[in-house]
Amino acid sequence: MRRNNLNIFSYLALIFFAIVGFVYLFWSFYPYKTIEFTDKVFPISNKIVKRGEAIRYTANYCKCIDKEALVTREFRNELIFVAPSTINNRPSGCHSLVIQTIIPEELPTGKFTMRMTYQYQVNPIRTITIIQDTEEFEVVE
Repeated sequence: MRRNNLNIFSYLALIFFAIVGFVYLFWSFYPYKTIEFTDKVFPISNKIVKRGEAIRYTANYCKCIDKEALVTREFRNELIFVAPSTINNRPSGCHSLVIQTIIPEELPTGKFTMRMTYQYQVNPIRTITIIQDTEEFEVVE
C-alpha cells in the first residue's frame, strides 16, 4: 500500500512539474502583440520650441492588448535627459492621437529627438519593450 501511494505521488508530481514547465515555456516564447506604430518616427508639428513649452507629435498606432504600459521619455542628442516615467493605458484598437509633452526647463538648447520606451508586462515573467522615436526638433531660449 505504501509503495502504491508513493507511485501515485510521483506521477502527480511529474504531471504538476510538466504543466508548470509548459506554462513557463508558453509565457516565455508566445509572440504577444502589444502595440504597432504605423510611422517609423512620430512626426512633430512644432519643430522649434522653447523650454517649458510643449512639443506636439502625432502617434498613429494599433494597440492589440488591453494592458497598461510604463512609458519612459528620453530627450536625446549628445546627452540623454530622462524625463519621469508615466503609466499609459490607451484603449485597444487603431487610433491617431496628437500628444503634447512639456520640454523640461533644465534641457539645454539644441537639436533633440525624443525616444519613448513602452514596457508592457504581458504575464508574470515577461515584459515586452517597444521603442519609438520622434523627428528631430530644436529647443531654443
